[in-house]
Parts: sequence; C-alpha cells; structure tokens
Amino acid sequence: MQKMTRRGALKITAGFVVARAAWPALGQSTGGMKKRGVEYRKLGRTGLEVSLLGYGGLRAGTTEPQRLSRLLNTAIDRGLNLIDTAHCYPGSEAGIGAAIGHRRDDYYIVTKIGHENGEFGGDWTGSRESIFRTLEESCRRMKTDHVDVAMIHTCPTDWIARDRMIESLNAARDRGLTRFIGYSGDDNHPKAAMMEHDIDVIEITINPLDQGGIELLSLAQERDIGVLVKRSIANAIWRYEEAPGRLYIDEYWRRMRVMDFPFMKREALQDEDPDGPAGTMLRFAAGFEGVSSLIVGTKTPGRWESNLELLGAGPLDSEVVGQIRARWSKLATDEWVGQ
Repeated sequence: MQKMTRRGALKITAGFVVARAAWPALGQSTGGMKKRGVEYRKLGRTGLEVSLLGYGGLRAGTTEPQRLSRLLNTAIDRGLNLIDTAHCYPGSEAGIGAAIGHRRDDYYIVTKIGHENGEFGGDWTGSRESIFRTLEESCRRMKTDHVDVAMIHTCPTDWIARDRMIESLNAARDRGLTRFIGYSGDDNHPKAAMMEHDIDVIEITINPLDQGGIELLSLAQERDIGVLVKRSIANAIWRYEEAPGRLYIDEYWRRMRVMDFPFMKREALQDEDPDGPAGTMLRFAAGFEGVSSLIVGTKTPGRWESNLELLGAGPLDSEVVGQIRARWSKLATDEWVGQ
C-alpha cells in the first residue's frame, strides 16, 4: 500500500467520526479510566463503566465446561467485566451461568432476544409474551435475577414498532428483568432504531472490511447511546486460504481479497504483535470516539488477555487509519452492507 501523508489522511477522514489522534495512555480516552492496565469506558447514558475489551459468548456453548470456566474466570480476574451473549446462541447462557454465575457482582451481562426458537431464520418471536419468557429463561440460565442490557436481536426496525417491542422491554425493565435496553443489528437498522426509539445501547459492526457502522457513531454520541462493537476482527478471516463457506464470513473473505490490506495478507498470519492483523483491527475499531467496548469471542483460555495486550499498544497511527478509510472509500460498493 502506498504511504499516505498525514494531510492526506486527515482529508480522507473529514466528514466522519475521526479515530483518536491521541490515546496517550490506555485508559485516557474520553470518559474512560484505567485499572491494572485495563481501560474502561462509559456505556452511554447507562453510566456503566465497561471494559474496552468484552467477551462474546457465541461459542461459549460449544466450549468444554472446564475450559470455559478457566477462560472466563481468569479474564475476570484480569479485568474483564462485560459478557455479551444471546438467548439463541446454543448452550451459551447456560455455559456462562455454570462458569461464572457465582461471580455475578463482578461483571455486566448483555443478552439479545427475539429468536426464541433457535438461532436465525423464520423463527422471529418479538411478542410481549416471548420477551418476558426469554428474559426469564436467560436469567435462570445465567443464575441471576436480571441482565444489565436486553437487546433486540437482528430484526428489521419496522418489526420493532409492529410488535411494540420497546414497550415490552420497558415493561420488562419495570419488572426488574433488565436495567437497560438496546438494539443489535447492521446496515441501516441501528440508525433507525436510534432515531425512532428510546434505547440505551446499540451493537454494531466495525472493522476494516465493514466500515459502514463508523458513520453511526456521531448520532450515538449525540443521543448518549452506548456502542458495543461486534466482529472487530472480522472473524479472523485472514486465516483462511479459501472461502470457508459460512454465511457472512464468505463475504468478508471476498472483501479481504479486494481490499488487499498488507496486514491481512497470508504472510501476516503469524504476526501476533500489535501491528499484525488482530492487533491492527482491534486498535482500528477501538480508536473511534463513541465506541464503548469491543465484543470479541474466543474458545481459548488466555486469548482475552493476549488481545488486551494488543490493545495496550494504543491507537493506530492516524496515517494508517487514513489509509484503511481511503481504501474503503475507493473500493467498497453499494452492495457492501453491514454483515
């Protein structure tokens, strides 16, 4: 990639939420604090201080129980305090409850609802009865009496009004099943959710192969809405020599080949320092104003801590950010929607 001047980088980022030029020490971002080398940021209007690096529980249910317990407990000991899961992730909530339910005061729980009968497809159940039923079951699974954030999970925003989901979530909050409410999704739906509904948190995708979510950050800040970022490492797509044949991951693999970032080339696979693929992608997503936490999943004990060390290198150089943004502006097409 041809080196870009600092002036060029600033020109490219004009009109967008700009990555922090100064992240002088981990923990000194706006509204953030640092404890034991872990940065904590405010989750919007909730006032919760959440670890910049959270845990994504998609694969918790397929992780051997003792391994999951070691993974989560050692990460919490190190400073993790945000666990993200969903009612529809097979075995996830039960696995989390078994592993760390006894430590409920040490972390916040985000769970997602709407797919009561399975993972995805034609199973959407956004009725009031379903919301109460799934939240109650989520609490039982995770050995708690409430979750901290209950999020509507990946549905068109016109369904939210159709099913009166915000009213139902507020009723669940009044009953004490959740403290805050939000929406998780991509493309134009998070913007509509913020514009049309009174929510506390959104969960969106931001990574070098999926940059549309960056444009939502200003609106989230204006409305004091917390932002969780999923897929910040794009499912580690650089590991695959061929398209893996799995849902949106194939789309990331195709984009990777088009974008041709040096840090995602095959020869970078073994580069585990902060300028390698994982480090670059984590630091890219973390560097934008308004981002509260990166939700990153793993089945490997110690991986959360190693990712924390990558973030400890601080923000990417503004020239690198400018190059990543410029490549997106040049090559992304209208079909490159949020995954």
